[in-house]
Amino acid sequence: MPRGTTQFNNAVSADEVAPVLLVRILNLPHKTDGTFESLYLTDYQEKGVATIDFFDENWNPCQYVCCNVKYDSIEVSADNTVNEVNITIDNVDRTFSALAQYYRLQGVEVHVLVAERSVLDTPEGAVMKFAGKLKEARINEHSIIIRVTSGYTLSCLIPKLMYDSKHFPYIPSAKDPRQVP
Repeated sequence: MPRGTTQFNNAVSADEVAPVLLVRILNLPHKTDGTFESLYLTDYQEKGVATIDFFDENWNPCQYVCCNVKYDSIEVSADNTVNEVNITIDNVDRTFSALAQYYRLQGVEVHVLVAERSVLDTPEGAVMKFAGKLKEARINEHSIIIRVTSGYTLSCLIPKLMYDSKHFPYIPSAKDPRQVP
């Protein structure tokens, strides 16, 4: 059963398809003044086109900046591993180096969507491929590679112990352990 909406499924079942990758990096906190900014990126490539119109996470019209962005294949498994994806963005003009200097990147929400060019005029024209938190950003002068994890593990759901011999090997006692009774 397809995961997309009816409009998306009809568009991708055509003889010729033109997929568009959309990446949302949401609510980047500024390091000094505490304001938030979101980035909307796409891999749409057409001569003379710098932005395309699509919708943000609240279904409001938004402009996505055209740049060279791609993601590794997403693998979802049934065992207790954390699902993750690596997203690569061009950093040729060093825009993202400046971004990392002024904004805290770790822990922000990232969405990876795939849309069809013929249905970019509706918010239902895309399907979510992956959503998670940004765990690591590696920046060099040519590209930035961000690692996004889904953040779901079973260890997050188990009750926490006050003292655990694995994480706190020296449990305090009421008696002085140096004196023998």
